Amino acid sequence: PVLVILVFGSIEVANFIHLKQDLTVCAYEAAMVACRPGQTSAQAIARCEEVANAKRIQQIQATITPTVNAETAAGTEITITVRAAAAANYAMPVRYFRNRELSAVVVIPRL
Repeated sequence: PVLVILVFGSIEVANFIHLKQDLTVCAYEAAMVACRPGQTSAQAIARCEEVANAKRIQQIQATITPTVNAETAAGTEITITVRAAAAANYAMPVRYFRNRELSAVVVIPRL
């Protein structure tokens, strides 16, 4: 019984770390869009959701502050926060992290 718990616990922790890394990738991809001149928050969020769909992340929430538009000045710090519920993104029957929400934050200056 102890070995089974250790095996499933290890798998669960690995899934948790993988989801955190995937959220960081989504935030980074959104940041790459948001920092370019002429791009908007909507385009950055669309890119984030596109990457999340490719990685099969469910119930993702992306926020960008401040709101980015064509007139956002160069050098403005843009913060992208991506969140997802851990329970919606696991296939394992044992869920130690089911009530957790993971998030990733990327800060980048506008070019």
